[in-house]
Amino acid sequence: MAKNTVFLGLLQLLPLLLPPSLRDYLWAAPSDHDMDQQLEVYHPIILQGGFSCSVLEARLTDAYTPSLPHCGALKGKGWFPLWNNTSDVVDHDYMPCFEEQMSLVFDPAINDYRNQPGVETRVANFGSVYGFSYKDESCPFCCNVKIRNELEALGYQDGVTLFGAPYDIRYAPPQPGQCSKVYSDYFARVKDLVQHASEKNANKPVIFRVLPTNMRVEAPMVPTTYLNGVGIQTTKQVVYWDGNFDVSPENVYGNGDGVVNWISVLAFAKELKRQHYSENIFFKFVKIPNATHGDITIQDNSLKIVMAEILEANS
Repeated sequence: MAKNTVFLGLLQLLPLLLPPSLRDYLWAAPSDHDMDQQLEVYHPIILQGGFSCSVLEARLTDAYTPSLPHCGALKGKGWFPLWNNTSDVVDHDYMPCFEEQMSLVFDPAINDYRNQPGVETRVANFGSVYGFSYKDESCPFCCNVKIRNELEALGYQDGVTLFGAPYDIRYAPPQPGQCSKVYSDYFARVKDLVQHASEKNANKPVIFRVLPTNMRVEAPMVPTTYLNGVGIQTTKQVVYWDGNFDVSPENVYGNGDGVVNWISVLAFAKELKRQHYSENIFFKFVKIPNATHGDITIQDNSLKIVMAEILEANS
């Protein structure tokens, strides 16, 4: 926690924690912007993607032993997109290969997870807002595409005022006492990216739009706006009657954003507020009616709110 706080404080990181927010600011309809609406002052923005948004590439070396012959078809042929399109994986009967090449194994010798032998992976285009791609053709505006378009319409430019920090989602943030070289390396790269983005823009504070990566509540201890959808039926409990785990459970529903139930959201917001207020640091929590977890930067109404928050941070 001390490491996170020092890092964020030194680099003047200004986060916007998603899902988004309600305000009086009237924003033009998405995609109606023109060049006359560009901002005069730009705080650089770093975007992170959702669970499936990062572009993960793989390379199969001689040490790779495929479980099925066609899984080794790309062996020795350099880097290739490991997951580029969900339908392609299914249509080409590549699912068993995908699972094998995506899976991690725990190595007790290093107390860390690693790829399968002979599988090397990397996240493409770190630093670029184009380092994200949607994997489902039914959702062409997913994975920051729509919000990227809106920011570019305001005058934001990739690599100048707009950046991306894609991550290998297979590696969860480590628990205390556990190692994660991938996560540590990512943290260092994000640190360098924040510093680079700030220095490139006259040392302005950076707007870092992120999703909480674990349930451990570690407040960033910088001015923070936390926004979340509400009003969507969300699983609250899963009940196995009579202790019988061989049958499907009964879901008990409550309020939330369709993924995170409202009780958890309120507990998270309350703890963030407590930590920030203890140090006299700005914190705001806003709930957005009828906004879902996955569509928060896709639906027009909720996207308006996200953009309003970004404009306020630029004021």
